[in-house]
Amino acid sequence: MTPQKEGYQSLHLKQSLQEIVDKEEDAIVALGNENLTPPMDFLLNHGYDSTDLGLTQRQRDRVEHGIVEEQKALGRDSTNTMLLFNTGMALLADGPQRKSEGLKTYDQGFESLKAPGNRPGLAAGVITDLEILRKYCFALNTATYCDEIDREVKKQKSRMSIAGWMPTDWSAPANAGNSQISDVNLFASPAGLGWEARVPMDLSDNSLVVVWYACDTAYPERRACDSTTLATETGDGNWGVWWVLPGISGRVLPADLLDMPEGKKYAFKSALQSSSVNSCIPPGEFRAEFYLNGQPLDLGSNGKISFGQGSSHTDSQYKSAILRDLDLEMCYPQRLGHLDFQR
Repeated sequence: MTPQKEGYQSLHLKQSLQEIVDKEEDAIVALGNENLTPPMDFLLNHGYDSTDLGLTQRQRDRVEHGIVEEQKALGRDSTNTMLLFNTGMALLADGPQRKSEGLKTYDQGFESLKAPGNRPGLAAGVITDLEILRKYCFALNTATYCDEIDREVKKQKSRMSIAGWMPTDWSAPANAGNSQISDVNLFASPAGLGWEARVPMDLSDNSLVVVWYACDTAYPERRACDSTTLATETGDGNWGVWWVLPGISGRVLPADLLDMPEGKKYAFKSALQSSSVNSCIPPGEFRAEFYLNGQPLDLGSNGKISFGQGSSHTDSQYKSAILRDLDLEMCYPQRLGHLDFQR
């Protein structure tokens, strides 16, 4: 599963995967020479990294090696939630002959997800992995099969909107389909991400989950995350994939909403409050998916927003300032240098 921090998650640079996998395999050999068994977390990471390397290098044997390593680990712990989802992704990536096995493994992952734990964090990682699968399916498979995968990705993300963020005993209210959210507009700034919309239903009973994504690319003007091409510049370590912002995504409760004119509601998630490192959001492209009682809403062009010139422009970067005496958190342009708030 994609490596995560509390507020955000990041992918290994593509250009680093080969070195990472080589070192992992050297470590496995060294442990074997000492009659030692690799730790579970190590096997989990190695299987996942091997799958990613196979997808980025168009090498099916690497993906299949990742499956073998993950299934070895499942032999030791068949209910490891992260491992089940990782294995399911790799099986689906390996092609149509492994599809049914992959979907069965996803089902097992959802069953395991009911256990206590960091379900929101796991959900964010699984959804990002599904975005990787959707895009890099074309590295090894036909367009026909990848169309099937695209439909499966949508299904699994809808399931995850409930399994990852709602109470395990939650069920949709009887009148769940009687009203819809409309007139959605997104807002993006270094301090956080937000939206306004008409929300006619009671969100204490209904499930509204908003999943926020950032586009992982060094070339935002190329719309890389919406492109099916896998070609990137030499040395580009970015994936061109929409990845989930875990600390900003999640269930929306009535207390999260502010009343706006014309009957609209407003919700905002602070990047500073969602991250233990007190970080501001870097400039870039962002996307939001709204799931109402597990069903995705069609936002059309209103589902994406951007700000700034791109992460490669240092004058678009922002720094955070936390003034606890004033109960104030803020982001300010990095070009201003260090601001002394003690005066």
